[in-house]
Amino acid sequence: MLNPTTDRLDYGDLLIPPMGFKVTEAVATTYTLDLETLLSIPLALNFSKNLDIDFKEEIIQIHEAIQRTPNILTLYCQKGNIKVPEIQHTLYSYLEKCIIEIIPGKASSFHPKVWVLRYEKITGKQIRYRILVMSRNMTFDKSWDVVAELEGKLGRKSFIKKNAGLTDFMSYLAKKGRKKKLSRIIKELNYVDFGVNNSAVTEFKFHPIGIPQYDINPLLQERYQELLVISPFLSNSMMNKLNKQVRPGHLNLISRKDEMDRRLGEALLKNITAYHLIDNYVESGFKFDIDTDRQQDGTYRYHDIHAKLYATKTGWDSSLFIGSANASETAFSGNVEFLLKLSGRNSKIGPSKIFKELINDENELFQEYKREEVDTLPDNDAERHDDIVRKIQYEIIKISIQGEVTNLGENLYDVIIDVDLQGVDNVIPRGYKISCYLFLHKEDVRPLEKGKSNTLRWKNIAESDLSSFLVFIISSTKYPPKQFIVKTHIRKMPSGRYDSIFNQMINNADKFFRYIHFLLSDNYVEESLNAGKYKKGWKGGGSVDIFGKEPIFEELLKAASRDHDRIVYIDKITEKLSQKLKVQPEVKHFLEFWASFRKLIPQRKRKEYGN
Repeated sequence: MLNPTTDRLDYGDLLIPPMGFKVTEAVATTYTLDLETLLSIPLALNFSKNLDIDFKEEIIQIHEAIQRTPNILTLYCQKGNIKVPEIQHTLYSYLEKCIIEIIPGKASSFHPKVWVLRYEKITGKQIRYRILVMSRNMTFDKSWDVVAELEGKLGRKSFIKKNAGLTDFMSYLAKKGRKKKLSRIIKELNYVDFGVNNSAVTEFKFHPIGIPQYDINPLLQERYQELLVISPFLSNSMMNKLNKQVRPGHLNLISRKDEMDRRLGEALLKNITAYHLIDNYVESGFKFDIDTDRQQDGTYRYHDIHAKLYATKTGWDSSLFIGSANASETAFSGNVEFLLKLSGRNSKIGPSKIFKELINDENELFQEYKREEVDTLPDNDAERHDDIVRKIQYEIIKISIQGEVTNLGENLYDVIIDVDLQGVDNVIPRGYKISCYLFLHKEDVRPLEKGKSNTLRWKNIAESDLSSFLVFIISSTKYPPKQFIVKTHIRKMPSGRYDSIFNQMINNADKFFRYIHFLLSDNYVEESLNAGKYKKGWKGGGSVDIFGKEPIFEELLKAASRDHDRIVYIDKITEKLSQKLKVQPEVKHFLEFWASFRKLIPQRKRKEYGN
């Protein structure tokens, strides 16, 4: 069930629709957002592919999947926790509309990791829902995480009370943004049967934490005979509370070695048994994740535990609490978190069973924790620096940053952004500086004056290079700079921006015809991966003839007879083409042919799509 060496799940596979279904809505939450990971999500949602494609090399091929995503996905994350990607690309602009940033409280975090996916049967009226409750952020982190999955069908029977924790959580999110987008999901979830009845799990309950009417720690509501805690981050006070809920000597802990060194008191360690991953496993890969509880901000971690799981035993019964909450005071007394409680027989999911599955002679990944007689005191200067950066960052994300675009003609624009730091001066010590730059323009960094309202102007920006992402940099002389993205409100953003991005990528006849082929072929993604066209076809190679090697003409005829929506969509694509591309001989020839072919589109379909 939880063996790190054998029981591994692929993030993309978890999102792929069931056979015969398509995704129509998706809602996700994360504390930290890696835009490179988000860029990969459309393949799973739209084309049932996992996330193992090299997007730095092959990004142009998934343009179609990405531009569909804002109509499907809504993503909520903590403001200020969007990671700056190593390579900045115009395709990220499509994802701006998906993202809703949530400002946390001063001493708390928006920390849940949940997916709610709505699927419709391609032929028929059946609707299914999938719920994923995770312990991992939306990053490419390879640390050890856990996930629980529930699936259910929409029906007429009411499950309002059963699903209340989930619908209340969704209602909380809707108030933060995209309320209309979430309204259908919230309504339907009251009638979805997520019933579980198997040999391991017989019952479940949704436990949001830190939203209105959900301020009780579900782990402290009863006493246990045994308790297993798996958590990367800890607080001594919370671990003491959990220890009081269980019989003496029956609490087992699996955590990170350095965290136990720093956080746990000697008195507590005498009453519990603790384990951590062996050093060789931890050091086998770098970790690029950032988590809450004031421990990790701005630092690189190793390949370590990131799972959050609590296994309890009461009589013959046991429960698993899986989700985002660390075993810390912050998690249960301030953060917004989400846990899923799974209940069943002790012999199937009990703490002893899970413990033996992880800690045994054959599985040599874990070792018992022993506090070493060495100086484990933290670097006070580094902690002081991290605390300063957090305070500065918090003040920045509270600011309402406004901007405006000025049209200069010929697809060029000036961008003016106001950043008011008048109330931030008191948290910026001497030696610390703040600067920022427009996403896609990291060569043009602008310093910000502390204690003043800063008006910044970037000139002659191409329409395709406009973005509502602003990158902030907090720097000091001694430590590496902290960078993060904030989504800004920019007025008068041109409506043709996405068409400009399209034409920037589909800028020659070869790419255009391969794009048309992509839209026409149901199996094009699989065929391209097998044939290596992703690495060769769209970057060069031979031209595509609509009557030649690539059977576009035949595919058009098939689509015209059975899939009018696809033909109408291609018609809209032809309207996006730049004038420069339209006059290229091959494209011009196709458009002349298309002028006659488009007459096959039923008139009602043209009106439906505005054509």
